[in-house]
Amino acid sequence: MKIGIDARPLISAAPRGIGVYLNKIVDYINGHDRENTYILYTHKPFDVPRKYNKNLIIKVIPSKIGTIWLRLVLPKFLRKDKPDVFWGTSHMLPPKVKGIKYIVTFHDLGPLICPKWYIWYNALFNRLLMRKSAKSADIIISVSKSTKRELINRLKIDPSNIECIYEGGADLSDTNGKNFDIINKKFGISKPFFLYIGAIMSDTNKNIETIIQSFECLSSRGVYSELVLAGKLQRGDKLISMAERSEYKYRIKFTGYISDEEKIYLYQNAAAFVFPTLYEGFGIPVLEAMTIGTPVICSSNSSLPEVGGNAAIYLENERNAEELADKMNMVLNFIQEEREETINRGIEQAKNFSWEKCAQETLNILTKK
Repeated sequence: MKIGIDARPLISAAPRGIGVYLNKIVDYINGHDRENTYILYTHKPFDVPRKYNKNLIIKVIPSKIGTIWLRLVLPKFLRKDKPDVFWGTSHMLPPKVKGIKYIVTFHDLGPLICPKWYIWYNALFNRLLMRKSAKSADIIISVSKSTKRELINRLKIDPSNIECIYEGGADLSDTNGKNFDIINKKFGISKPFFLYIGAIMSDTNKNIETIIQSFECLSSRGVYSELVLAGKLQRGDKLISMAERSEYKYRIKFTGYISDEEKIYLYQNAAAFVFPTLYEGFGIPVLEAMTIGTPVICSSNSSLPEVGGNAAIYLENERNAEELADKMNMVLNFIQEEREETINRGIEQAKNFSWEKCAQETLNILTKK
């Protein structure tokens, strides 16, 4: 078989989210399938982390805007190359080309649920094309049962056309023990601290404003701790202003981009990972924290109960700063046995997810005749 893949999520030098997802699956294909031919279509070049076999072909078709490229440029090359299958890896498909089976992965329906979380033109393109793509797909892959339900209820997709394949667990391993000195020297962090890792953006589903408010609430009770917001600052002016106005601003730390090693050290040493997100298609950071052995406080909405199982500490109302502060204080007051039990439940829960399983199940769908 000849299989075309939308490889645009691999363009980023430091892929996250969908980029990680696609990189894991392509890497698995590279190691396990020498029979089928894969054409990785992209509008910009990307670095290959390891050498691809000859049956994985990168085809760069230059264009400035990826979405326009997908809709207007790519179909001409699909008609020329005639793949048996085309896989849209991120919510979108090109217009239908006769004779090609279309498969698309939906990671979430965020742009349809709340457009204001996104840059306006991204929200516009997604809202226009997600519905079209879902309707034109022969098979839809959803990354959670929650996303599958949304596809059925919001877009009226036939359940028999949707395959639920969970994303993988954390791709992190313990390195050099709990080396706190490294992050202490670089970021000036003191224990105990609460941790958020992810994109630092205001007014999005990440709900970082509530994290800051909860930290202030906890601190106002006379409880000492620090708050670490780790990740690349994207739309963060409002968040920085909130922190600078805070009475406890010297205990709120923005780290900026962090390496995988620094991420591990932060998880290892945090009192808890806080994730009061308003909506998640899956929630890889929850699994990362659990794998490393960090208690998780997270929302009980969307896909998170599927990911966190009985191991996470759930919020009834993710916008309630007082409730999150209560949970944070509870974790600080855990006796040793309670903390160990929470950590062990998380480690066991994370074992239910793996990138190998995700990749194998995806490969089965791509190559099914």
